[in-house]
Order: sequence, then C-alpha cells, then structure tokens
Amino acid sequence: MNIGEIWAYREKPRTPGAPARRVEIVKIHPSKKKIAQVRYLDGEDEDFAEWVPMVRLVAPWPEIELILDDKRRFQAARAASEHAFETLEHRAAHYAARGYLQLRSHRLSYGCPARDGATVEVEDVQGLARDLGFDQHELLSASLAFIDRNGTYFGPWEIALRIARRICELMPDVVLAGGVAREDQLRHQAVYGYRHDHKTYTVEAPLEYCKERLLKEQPTFNLVRAWCGFPAERFDELLALREEFDRMTRLVEKAIEKLNSYGHSVAARNLQAELGAIVRTRVPVKVP
Repeated sequence: MNIGEIWAYREKPRTPGAPARRVEIVKIHPSKKKIAQVRYLDGEDEDFAEWVPMVRLVAPWPEIELILDDKRRFQAARAASEHAFETLEHRAAHYAARGYLQLRSHRLSYGCPARDGATVEVEDVQGLARDLGFDQHELLSASLAFIDRNGTYFGPWEIALRIARRICELMPDVVLAGGVAREDQLRHQAVYGYRHDHKTYTVEAPLEYCKERLLKEQPTFNLVRAWCGFPAERFDELLALREEFDRMTRLVEKAIEKLNSYGHSVAARNLQAELGAIVRTRVPVKVP
C-alpha cells in the first residue's frame, strides 16, 4: 500500500455483500501502522478525507471485482453446505484432513467454523486429485465448486465429504493414528480429569466434563474407524479404572519389596496390610 494508490474501502469488510467505495491513500499514520488517511473519490462526501483502519481497505480498486466475485461464489458454496456443519460426518472429516496433512505439504482445510462452514479448501487441487485418484475435471465441474483468483480450490460439502472418505480409504493408518491419539487423550481425561499448570495459573476441567466430552466425540472416532475399514471400539470406564487399580497395586507391591530390601520391615508390613485390605474389597469385573 502506497500513497496515491486507489483502493476499495468497505466500512464492514467481513460482512458479505457490504458495498465498496473508491478511495485514494493520502497518508500512512507515522506511529499507528494499521491506520491510513483516505480521500473518498465518489458519493456525497467526495473529496472528504479521514483516518480509517487499514483492515477496511480490502484490495486495490482494479482487483475488487475479482475479489467480490470470489466472495459471492464462496457464499453460495457455504450456503449449500450449512446443513452439514458440526454434524458427525463433518467432525470426522476434520480427522481425515489432519491425516492427509501428515503426508502432504499442500494445504487441505475444512475451514474455520464461524467463516467457512462445511466447505473444503484445497491449495493444490491437481496434487490432491493425483494423490486420491480423483478426476481433476470432476472436482472442477462439481456444482458450486470453483478456483479463486489465487488458484485455491473451494468445494461444497458434497465434495468435502467425498474427499474425506477417500482419504480414509487410501490412508487409513495415518488417519487413525491421529484419531486414536486424540481418543486416548480423552479417555485418560475421562478417568483422571484434566489439569495443566502454567507459570502463573492452572487450568482444570472437572471429571464429569471430561466424561461428557468423550461421550460426545466417541461417535466421531467410531465413524472415522468405519471409513478406514475398522470396527468401532467401546470405552468402558469401569474396566479402565480397574486396569489403573491393578497398575497401582503392582507399583505398591514393588515399593513393599524395596522397603524390605532396605530393612524397613515394619513399614513394609503396614503397607502390605493396607494393600491387602484394599484388594479384598475389589469386586471382579466380567469382561463382555
């Protein structure tokens, strides 16, 4: 952005369909780098100059029609995809995209929820078509799909879902690796809760909240498994707790051995007695 250039000014730059006006860049603020003085070139306040945030200067005026055309086409794809936003399949598609990005450097995105809904964004559609065995023409000719002025491909939910499922079919191991890691993390939190200590504060999540979060996400993990050709898995909280009980019992038994080996027999007997009382109250669990 330079003084004297003609830019498109939008008072509400993030509002779809907001009008754009021609302005001339008069000054760049010397200390506030994100503010510029502009002069209006048309309308009732023609020749009027004022300081405005640079975020409202959306593009050089010669490019504005291309930008607005991209926005109109994207809004059409987004509107046709809203029904799928935050559905089970949409959440599963995010795991597929993350798996693909583990193997490829070009961008594949299922969007920022507040802005993109359930559309798909592909930086290199030719590379993606080659990787996944798609006919590139088929992707480009799909209803509401388009390539913007920067060469980025955008597709509606219909295409987004096909891409996600194909990734799972061809790259199941890498997709499941990411999904299982997240699932294991949520399962651990469902048993122990969540706590993270920062330097100046601590973040904690109650156990019930962690359990609810796992219950909400479990169908997503099961759908990803199904897309990858694997059966669903069931998380049994009671069995997980009993497994942890057995692990802690083994640790205490090792501690008793150490106490005896160092001559602390009284402490070892007391600990053994307490452990025995706890173990006797343990109720067997039948594994289905």
